[in-house]
Amino acid sequence: MDASKYDITPEKEASPGQYFYRQFFVKTEPVNRGQADLTGKTAIVTGSNVGLGLEASRQLLDLGLSTLVLAVRSEPKGEAARKSLLSARTGDAPQIEVWSLDLASYESITQFAERAKALARLDLVILNAGIFKAEEEFHPTTGFEMDVQINYLSNALLSILLLPALKKSPGHPGRLVFVSSDMAGWFPLTSASSDLILPVFKEKAKAWNLAARYGESKLLGHLFLTELAQRVPSSVVVINAVNPGFCYGTALQREGEGKIAGALFRGWTRIVGKPHDVCARVIVHAAARFGDEVHGEYVEEGKIRPKAPIVYKPEGQAIAKKLWDETMKEFSFANPIADFLRDPSLSCRGLSVPIVSRELGAILSPGSVIFGPENDAYAEATDRWNLAALPTIEIVVQPASEADVPKIVTYCNKNSINFLTVNRGHGSTTTIARFKGLQLDMTLLNAITIDPSGKTALFQGGVYGRQIIDTLWDKGYIAVTGSHGCVGFFGPGLGGGHGRLEGTRGLIADNILTFNVVLADGKAIKVSKTSNQDLFWALKGAGHNFGIVTSAEVAIFPRGPDTWHFHNYIWAQDKLETVFETLNRFHDNGNTPPLMAVNFGQVSIIPAISKTEAVIFWTFAYSGPAADAEALLQPFNAIGAISEESGDVPYPSLLAIQGTDVSSDSCLSSPLKGSVAGLAVYNATVERQNYIEYNKKIAEYPEFALGSRLYYEGYANKAAKEVNPASTAYAQRDDNHVVFFSTVFRPGLEVPAQEWANNVRDRWNAGQPSRKPTAYLNYAIGDEPLEALYGYEPWRLATLRALKAKYDPKNRFPTMPSELESEAAFEGTFLGFLRRQFTSAKPLPQGINLTDHTAIVTGSNVGLGLSACRQLLKLQLSHLILGVRTEARGHDAAEKLQKEFPSASITVWAVDLESYASIHTFTDKCAALPRIDFAILNAGLFKSSYATVPATDHEVTLQVNYLSTALLGILLLPILRSKKRVGAPKPPVLSFVGSDMIYQTDMNSTGSILQEFNRPHGFSSFPWYSRSKLLQAFFVSELAKHVDPNEVVVNLVNPGMTRQTAFFREKSIFYNMTMGIAQFVLARKVDVAAGTYLDAILVQGKPSHGSFISEWTIKPYPKLWYTPEGREIQLKLWQETMEEFNFAEASRIIKSLERAQDSPGQVS
Repeated sequence: MDASKYDITPEKEASPGQYFYRQFFVKTEPVNRGQADLTGKTAIVTGSNVGLGLEASRQLLDLGLSTLVLAVRSEPKGEAARKSLLSARTGDAPQIEVWSLDLASYESITQFAERAKALARLDLVILNAGIFKAEEEFHPTTGFEMDVQINYLSNALLSILLLPALKKSPGHPGRLVFVSSDMAGWFPLTSASSDLILPVFKEKAKAWNLAARYGESKLLGHLFLTELAQRVPSSVVVINAVNPGFCYGTALQREGEGKIAGALFRGWTRIVGKPHDVCARVIVHAAARFGDEVHGEYVEEGKIRPKAPIVYKPEGQAIAKKLWDETMKEFSFANPIADFLRDPSLSCRGLSVPIVSRELGAILSPGSVIFGPENDAYAEATDRWNLAALPTIEIVVQPASEADVPKIVTYCNKNSINFLTVNRGHGSTTTIARFKGLQLDMTLLNAITIDPSGKTALFQGGVYGRQIIDTLWDKGYIAVTGSHGCVGFFGPGLGGGHGRLEGTRGLIADNILTFNVVLADGKAIKVSKTSNQDLFWALKGAGHNFGIVTSAEVAIFPRGPDTWHFHNYIWAQDKLETVFETLNRFHDNGNTPPLMAVNFGQVSIIPAISKTEAVIFWTFAYSGPAADAEALLQPFNAIGAISEESGDVPYPSLLAIQGTDVSSDSCLSSPLKGSVAGLAVYNATVERQNYIEYNKKIAEYPEFALGSRLYYEGYANKAAKEVNPASTAYAQRDDNHVVFFSTVFRPGLEVPAQEWANNVRDRWNAGQPSRKPTAYLNYAIGDEPLEALYGYEPWRLATLRALKAKYDPKNRFPTMPSELESEAAFEGTFLGFLRRQFTSAKPLPQGINLTDHTAIVTGSNVGLGLSACRQLLKLQLSHLILGVRTEARGHDAAEKLQKEFPSASITVWAVDLESYASIHTFTDKCAALPRIDFAILNAGLFKSSYATVPATDHEVTLQVNYLSTALLGILLLPILRSKKRVGAPKPPVLSFVGSDMIYQTDMNSTGSILQEFNRPHGFSSFPWYSRSKLLQAFFVSELAKHVDPNEVVVNLVNPGMTRQTAFFREKSIFYNMTMGIAQFVLARKVDVAAGTYLDAILVQGKPSHGSFISEWTIKPYPKLWYTPEGREIQLKLWQETMEEFNFAEASRIIKSLERAQDSPGQVS
């Protein structure tokens, strides 16, 4: 790098004389609105609740900044800063938001950057946050000295992760400003002579020098800046550093309070320092007044100045490159880095067509095509059925050969490129809108090869319905395909695949004999009954999660009768109930005549009939003679239609007649909002309600009229049901009705459109109260629970998760959500614990009134339980049941509560968790209550020594914290369900109190899980307690799978480390004193911790069913839970627990809950 372009040498710039000159004699003037107008722009300023960050924010707002994000470690302090900034504003107030950002946490940094991507625009980022440590300290997780961790590594990571958001800055490049320091040029780099740079900063210094280490951390920033600026062109993001000078009135002075070094530093700033508002002007100059001439430069007092002297020396440039490589290695967990920075020419513009064409095109087969948005073929290649949920496709690759697909996947993996495989783009899911990257387009892989035997054909990955039907029909064959001609074969096929031949041949998936699959690692394998059998099971119903099917061997059949009979009807609304009741009799609880292949219906506007009232259209198709078909359709003929049409046509012609052809309205692209459900029978009352809302919505929003439809698909599923349901991953063989709603909307009507879609789905599901909600995977929107898609039997999801870990451990095919799983590792760290402990409490929503409600709280005479009771009573709870071990103590607590809340009814019942008999007595009393709304199972203990319960021979911690609490929960479930109020908006809640100590423990799956606790050898209080809570977590997540959340919500809540409880009552005075100090520093107040209980039962609702709630949100289970071993432990624990509770008929109780959900309902 050339330093001669500056009017001062780097050495002189770093000299003491220049430093004092700048501090005493140079004063930067404020920037005015005429020099820089920030109207309409958005900025992020880190460390902005105090000092320089706050003052720079104030000055940016003075320049007209429209949106400001205060990135702060403490949200309460950030909120105070926000109010301070707004109080000084006159006229139109800017938008100021407070976002949490902890630079000591890579997790926090990553989440912050993801949040920034959602901003409509981002013009400016000022990385101001930093620290100045008075004493040497090392990061507990990364091991780096804290100055280097925060000032260099964390800010470097944040800068990179914010680049995608900054590059969206419209009409001009974004601006990224690092706040640096004079001290970057004062000290030589400790690791300059080392082969490695960063590891040196994990070692304890021979003699700690707070100024030197701070200066080194800023020098690393100079070196990083030179490398980053080379990789990011100034036309995309302008990146520079700024030195505000030495300032007083900043947060840096808080370090070292009470220490000599800290006192000296604060004294130095008072003598030499400038006021912080003057220093902030320098930052604003660097951020707002310069153009791209400052890219990669260092700004000081409104001028471009040289960086630290070492930057311009050959050895410094070598160090910079070495530092870059080590930094990228440190950040290897952050995938977006490779997308933007793996090659200077790729930069922040995203994927480069020339580079990908050069690198990937060189290894693909002739005829393969690579193109981007500028190509004429791009629009057609990236067109999707639902225009309201579009992925961001940066580049399209169309392989010409199946052998190309592994090469493309390998290339994407090597370069950390996200990829999406498409056939025809007719999926309904809205979650695809989150995708950004490369589209692997199977269009050119469209061969259909019929085997000489005439029994099978090889379908390549790009074939689709109309193509298959025409090709095979002309050759005298037929195959099971989806019902729509425009849709690909493997999209629906991998999700099960309903179709017109389902009654006689089964689902699409049932007829795939062999798959050729490319896995997430780029390996190509064959999958069949005899090869990779476990994956063969998964591909048939959940295949989208596991790989790319490049081709498959599929069963084909002689085409049968030359013509099929069809009959189409249009009925007026007054026939609605008759139509749906006739359909129920016709389908006969799933016994639809197999040759009456399909019947499709819709409720929609047909303008030629009425522009304001919807009509009912239905179409039937029969594989056989007209006379046989019409005999079956006689009940429909008798209803009296507005119009009818019938006839006999070749099978390929059915697509157009039934409205499912390539050019039919149902295949056309539109911006859609929708919802889906699976039904066994129709509920005519619900359909009338849906019809009424349809007409109301059309009247309120005429724009919806021509694009809104209630769709009904009825299938003959005799052959599909004859397949053993356990033999494939498809779990919905009894759902012969697939119903879905969609509405085309214009911009501005997204909210009412989605509300309408949700209302329809809620009615469909509520109309079959005896069944759990299901959703056909291929029509899924993306907000459905996994059980609704893949089945409620616990073994199904457990098996799929195990196979996911085996075949796609990095979740390259992210159909099954993995966000919580990816967070589990961090939650197990000390930083994770600290983040949880110091998360600000979330207040309950206003207006909660528990009048006429009843709650049960166990362990409620002291501590958390008592505090939770008090908070419930403050919300006007009418009846409180205190479940306590000692009634006398319970009455003492009740007496205190009664004095505070004289109008409440407070009852004390004994429940000794060391006695199964006591638990039964307690639940018998509960069964006699007229209603129960909430049950909080809070009672637990922490034993200081090994002991057993004589009646059960189990260790006490296991008995009380796990076994007895589990039994109490099981016995309460049917009681809670029976006490649910008719018409109540929310179901009862059963909340188990857990602990985040589950993140700190482990166990193995060998031998009996319960008996492992009954061995006195190796007993230790904390491990035993932690493992008892881990068992509880496994149990609750499994229990919830057997319980309908519409009947009872079951969750697990963590109050966190809490002071003022009886938790360590068995420990020594010295132990309690020691823990008391730790709790004083780290623990929550008891009322704050108890507030998590109220959040779990009053706020979290059905989404929390089966989940672990911590810090007022759903958190991941421990990492073990997501592993195959963890799933083995869960199932084994469940089996052992049910055997333990044989005396209580626990298995029968669980099965009774399941039967109540799963038995088919009859709707009259």
